[in-house]
Amino acid sequence: MNPQESKLYKDILKQFESLVKEYSITEFDYSTETRIQFGEQRKFYVDLILQLNHIEFYFELTTSINTKVVSNFISLADFKARPNRFFIVYTQSEIFQLLNDQSDFLEFDNLLSLYSYVLEIIKKPIPPNIYLKEIFRAAVTSFNAEMESIKIEHILNSLNSDSFENDLKFDSKNNYFFFTNDVRDSTNFENKFFDCLVEKLSIGDKFYRYGDLKLALFSIKDGTCKFSGIPGMNDISEVGYVENYLDKSYVALRTPQDVVDINSKFILCSSLLKDNLTQWRLYGDDCKGTSIEYEIVDYSNDFITKKISYGIEKFGENYHFELEIVKFIQEEFYSMTGYELKLKTLNVWKHFFKSFEYSVEEEVRVLFVTEPNNPKTNWNLTFTHNILNPFISFNLVEIPMRINRIFFGAKCPENEINLKQFRHLSNLNGQHFGFEQSRIKNYR
Repeated sequence: MNPQESKLYKDILKQFESLVKEYSITEFDYSTETRIQFGEQRKFYVDLILQLNHIEFYFELTTSINTKVVSNFISLADFKARPNRFFIVYTQSEIFQLLNDQSDFLEFDNLLSLYSYVLEIIKKPIPPNIYLKEIFRAAVTSFNAEMESIKIEHILNSLNSDSFENDLKFDSKNNYFFFTNDVRDSTNFENKFFDCLVEKLSIGDKFYRYGDLKLALFSIKDGTCKFSGIPGMNDISEVGYVENYLDKSYVALRTPQDVVDINSKFILCSSLLKDNLTQWRLYGDDCKGTSIEYEIVDYSNDFITKKISYGIEKFGENYHFELEIVKFIQEEFYSMTGYELKLKTLNVWKHFFKSFEYSVEEEVRVLFVTEPNNPKTNWNLTFTHNILNPFISFNLVEIPMRINRIFFGAKCPENEINLKQFRHLSNLNGQHFGFEQSRIKNYR
């Protein structure tokens, strides 16, 4: 801080003391030359921050107003939009110039009159949906360097729709705000938001499910496709990855309802990787099994088909910017309103987020959510871990994809005979799938 700024700083603190006395302010603090950072791209240095009874004033101390100062503060206001924060430039003219929500400066000749003006502003009740729209807009703008442009465009379009404000509801019994309880309501803003965050597949896209020979047998003999329950998945972080990322104190399956919820979701895990050695080794019975090629033929509200969103490694840690957006939105909403914003469908969408360690798998998931005690639900013990796990089998005509081809692994027993036998059974059942042997020859 140069000598001129130092004089301005002392002048503000002198007025600050009068302000505390005049308004009997009980909570106050200040910091100088503070760097504000959000995400990885946007960093700002603020000369002085005053905090008075939960109202925050950000000061730029300068010799005169200039374009750069104004643009900096407009940018700062854009990504830290919050009704209890005010951005002020104080110059040698000893005039406080407050940046309003129209990006204009209002002038006050002392800190006392400025604070009085601010108090009148914050006394006016602001609907939570107005807060929320600014929070979502700020979050999207803040992460624009990390987020694909198409995601930004879709989210901003959703913010401008009538459904955004109409969808926000308040649970008066439990004192929190929420959008919806129904993940299948594709018109609801919350589902549109997560749909934008997680990349979907298009009609005609193909993906591959690896498993043992029984996987192919059930598909051909019974004409069915098996979806597994969540508890039996081989990734031990599957239960709680998103919750732990957002809240380190989270405890998985803490309540009976948590157990009911997790046993009401069924998943088909697959990969974009065709005839891939790593996939064969991990999931294709060490190359003795099969890989089924599926092709998307339709969109369905009953089945959510998405590519997995992976975190990235930063300084040896997992960083998931889509989840950082969610965290920012919930924290800002609570800070501004005093109420929790529950994103209820995150309980479903969370199954499309994983740590960076798994990114090499290029996973695709098809998720089915049902009511508890669905009569189609069956139970078994998982082969690898002996976990009691539910599963549901669907007829192939019930799912939004079709089987094109079935591949047999390089170590499949009696490979040539099995290929002919499976083809024969397929033809008998009128399925006419393609059958091929893996082209991997150098694994034993």
